[in-house]
Amino acid sequence: MSLLSPKFRLIFFCLFYLLSNTSWAQNTPQNIHIRGVSIDISNNRGIKSNIYWSFAVNSSLVWSSAVSTDADGKFELFLKNKPIKLKIEAQGYNSIIIDLTLNILTEPEFFCKIPLLKLTEHQTNKVFSQSTTKSGKTQKNLEKELGRYAEIEFVAVNGVTSEPIGAIFKFVSTHSTKIENYQTHITKPSFNLKFTSNDIYAVEISAPSFQTFLGNLIIDDLNNRSFKDTIYLAKELAFLNVLVKNRDTQTGVFISKNTSNNTSAIHKLSVNDNLYYETLEKNEWYKLQIVRSINDTVSHVFQATESIHTFDAEISPQVINSIVEENKKTILYFELGDFRLKPESQILLKQIIAQAKSQNHLFIDIYAYTDNVGDYHTNMYLSEIRAMFIKNAFYAEGITDKRIKCTAMGSKNPITNNNDELSRSQNRRVEIFIYNSQKK
Repeated sequence: MSLLSPKFRLIFFCLFYLLSNTSWAQNTPQNIHIRGVSIDISNNRGIKSNIYWSFAVNSSLVWSSAVSTDADGKFELFLKNKPIKLKIEAQGYNSIIIDLTLNILTEPEFFCKIPLLKLTEHQTNKVFSQSTTKSGKTQKNLEKELGRYAEIEFVAVNGVTSEPIGAIFKFVSTHSTKIENYQTHITKPSFNLKFTSNDIYAVEISAPSFQTFLGNLIIDDLNNRSFKDTIYLAKELAFLNVLVKNRDTQTGVFISKNTSNNTSAIHKLSVNDNLYYETLEKNEWYKLQIVRSINDTVSHVFQATESIHTFDAEISPQVINSIVEENKKTILYFELGDFRLKPESQILLKQIIAQAKSQNHLFIDIYAYTDNVGDYHTNMYLSEIRAMFIKNAFYAEGITDKRIKCTAMGSKNPITNNNDELSRSQNRRVEIFIYNSQKK
């Protein structure tokens, strides 16, 4: 016979459920002290800006009141340990929105450095203005001026390197609800549009692994001239925090991009109290070195796939490595209708193989996909070839069949829609999962 009545058993179960799902039970802080600094990406100097936050995770974002940084760009917030969005605005700079997964933090403090891209003079004064205010000239004259035009060549580039990138341009006129889409590629990075009437367009420019650009295109001078407009996009961001307790003069934390030719410069992370911090480019690979004493250095490689990466310098190397290796997913992309990888994915595959080769306890799952062009059987066959191509690359380095599992998926589980070539290129992929066989 039970010692508890059904009523007390229900109460006991509810209390157990609530306690097991609280931050206290999961050893995570209930509130996070966020400190940060907004900087000019071109010179690394702090800039005064306004910070807004929102807990909403859907399209109906409700932003807080502005929190202003000081003259050096420094700010601080106290927020619940929930996923949030931060919006950063500064005069003369592109405003950005970043995601922060605060609920994964095990320490009550987090520090982030947020780089902002300057608007070019042309963007500030003419088009792609971040302001929603119509120019007086456009308000006075929205009539079509027959025979006159303004022609603009558009190109999107990496805001740091100025190299052209493939992007999707979306224009919405204030005169209608019609949406016009244009797409560029690395092989054809620009396109021209001819405007024959004064108007204001809402503009959205997006590219894989880059922050989406939102702005207004103001057409208020039809002078039969042509000019070029370059839009600078910033990489999507992730953030690194390394906690170093009892810091002394021997301690230091260093990071570099982990490239195939190992030419990336190594630099020391900035530090604030006991937190070393750095801003990372999302989906890039990095090598982190934690110098705990003159004879004790912890090194490991990781991919910046999440918004926040945290490491504790007091944890042993074995524990740190397990955080990086378990259930790690890497996506490789293929050329159209081919089993050959794109050049950047070839570099990534070599890094994965090197890691698997040096750590025999790691197992590899390979899932190969196609876009939706073609029939079911053709796509399944192509995905099988792609999976075998990746598997053979592991074989060639002596990684045995027992450690590898291949699955052909065809056009299943697209990660984006297949409405255009840029989207389809993201679905022509192989997903590789690396995991510790002893813990799966």
